[in-house]
Amino acid sequence: MKNSLVSILIATVFALSITGCGGGAPKTSAQSSHVRLSHGKVIGYAYMENGSKLIKVSTFPSSPTQSDVETILITLDGFYPAYSVGTQECGRFFVRGVLNDFSNSAFCKSHYTSSDLGDAVGSAMWNTLLVPIGAIANPTVTANGKAIYQDKQTFNTEQFLQVVQDNHLDTVQQKLFQLYRLAQNQKDDIEKMYTPYFEKYKNNTSNIEFQYSVIDKSGLLVMDKLDANYLVKLNAPEKKSFDYVAMIKIDATPESFANDAANTLNEMEHVFAQDKADYKKYLDNGFANYRAEGPSSRSFTHNEYISYNATIKAPHEIKYLPNEKIKIPVAITVETASLHKMVPKSFVLADKNIHIEFEVNKDLTVSVIASNSTQSFITGKSLTSYYKNGVYNIPNIDREIAPESTTLSSNSNYELLSNDMAQTCQFDNMTKAKAKGISLNYGYALKYRINDTNIDKSIYKKEKYMLYDIFKQYI
Repeated sequence: MKNSLVSILIATVFALSITGCGGGAPKTSAQSSHVRLSHGKVIGYAYMENGSKLIKVSTFPSSPTQSDVETILITLDGFYPAYSVGTQECGRFFVRGVLNDFSNSAFCKSHYTSSDLGDAVGSAMWNTLLVPIGAIANPTVTANGKAIYQDKQTFNTEQFLQVVQDNHLDTVQQKLFQLYRLAQNQKDDIEKMYTPYFEKYKNNTSNIEFQYSVIDKSGLLVMDKLDANYLVKLNAPEKKSFDYVAMIKIDATPESFANDAANTLNEMEHVFAQDKADYKKYLDNGFANYRAEGPSSRSFTHNEYISYNATIKAPHEIKYLPNEKIKIPVAITVETASLHKMVPKSFVLADKNIHIEFEVNKDLTVSVIASNSTQSFITGKSLTSYYKNGVYNIPNIDREIAPESTTLSSNSNYELLSNDMAQTCQFDNMTKAKAKGISLNYGYALKYRINDTNIDKSIYKKEKYMLYDIFKQYI
């Protein structure tokens, strides 16, 4: 008798150790292509009285008034209980003499779980051999103070799927799936209307050309081309999003479900048709124009001596004309010019002994090229420059020039203007008339000595220049 009992227990432990309790497909006649265990996206809730009779279908969580109601989740491709199945086991079992009781959990109380013959849960398989004969009737009996028996429950997939089929939940699932699929298709259909409108509108920018016209009010413009760098910016309407899934709100009895589903379907199609017409009107009116972006004024630089101040006028909006060439006029009006470093480029100072050419450099220094016409050495002693009303003296230059020679070396560059004088050689907001009305003094004085005579001599020359004539030297 004892050997027989041991054999039964060992066989039972082995059998239970390979039996799953979750989503495995059972061998059942109830299973079909729609009736299967599937824990996916939930599209509805089936409320089952006593776990067997369908009393309500909802597309949102609800609280039925009846007692002893169990919920089946309707998913996109199957059905699932309202709790996790997994490899869960529950019931009463002992671990080292301590009772663990999960009999009140949702899994244990489910109509879709069933009791199973207990297995040994001791620390080693051989503990099962110590099970007294009375342990089957009295699960509190232990061997060596360790758990030896478990009263457990497992999920009955076959029963669950049979209930699903008996209550025609596959038909409910198919109708809900139809609604959800329609809602998604409607969303995709209406939202994709935006793309062809936008692409055509965006590609049409290649047909837009800015045509620049220039008006010179300054009279000093010498630049051949002025470009205001205007750009076309899209002014497209916002893309709208739609949610037809939110319209699927069903809370019906089995008798009214089909009618509620049909009404929901009709309402969705009606709303979709109206939304589509409204969205088309919105897109037709919304893709109406572009923005023209560019400065209202800017400076144009000809070179480091001359720049121009201009105002710019252009339309802020460009009308959208599909497949047509669009020419946008942009008027650039040169109001004035800014003239910088306006010093005559060259100046000659000479007498019978010496001939000097002054060449102005970009940094407002002056290069001096001196020629000695005598048969004696000449030494330059000091140099003075004159600009407008300013005087700037460069003493002790001590540059010696050989008889009948010309000298120019890297040390022959001198400061032309003092800092105060340099600030006066810039003229802003100039027009041709103003530039012709401004005259300025410019010249030099040189003190030198003919070495054979030890006599100091000087030479001095200053001339008046019209600002407009100096400007023309730097074009």
